[in-house]
Amino acid sequence: MKTMVLILFIVMLARVAAGQGSEMDDGRKVVLPEYSGGKIFEASPGYASINEYLRANVQYPAESCICKYQGTVVVRFLVSPNGEISGLNVINGVCRKMEEEVVRVLKSTDGGWIPGTINGKPVAMEREVAVTFKIDQSCDFVKFATDYLKHGNDLLYLKGNPRKALKYYNKGISLMPRDQNLLIARSLCFSQLGDTEQAEKDWNRLQEFGRSEPRNAVLIAFSGN
Repeated sequence: MKTMVLILFIVMLARVAAGQGSEMDDGRKVVLPEYSGGKIFEASPGYASINEYLRANVQYPAESCICKYQGTVVVRFLVSPNGEISGLNVINGVCRKMEEEVVRVLKSTDGGWIPGTINGKPVAMEREVAVTFKIDQSCDFVKFATDYLKHGNDLLYLKGNPRKALKYYNKGISLMPRDQNLLIARSLCFSQLGDTEQAEKDWNRLQEFGRSEPRNAVLIAFSGN
């Protein structure tokens, strides 16, 4: 069983790598949606980017800070040809308060986006942002996520306990939601647990990273101190 899982892991990793190295070039000129900086709104101070806007307006929820919750919230949404946003969907969460705060601030940008275009024509296009909340700026998410991956792998491959392994993979992904090793491991873990729907979601997420038109996630760190 362990040999079969290892082979599947290698095959999946090879397919992800192949997706990253290939680009679909059909001659289209694609320009992704960008936040206008709020300049179209009256009495707006204007912001250079959505990154700057989020940094200025997202607050670390007091309840989350007290509970020492930290991690990365990822929200995906659709930008219409009119610069309006809809369909806000939390792709990766940490706690409800953090998710609500990021969604609240993003909703305030409605109507303030420059729509994406294909060959110069405005079209509806998805955008994705990621907001990283840290209690302590010195906290090394990469190190923690790597440790969680190691513990998860030990439980999955050495001890044959995918249910406990899943808890560690979830902790790692809550910190580093775009970590491909964690996503591959969790997808395999879901498969062993018989949860093919969740396994497919992680696999689809991995394939998104290999597309030629990325959603340009924006990473922002906040301090709860």
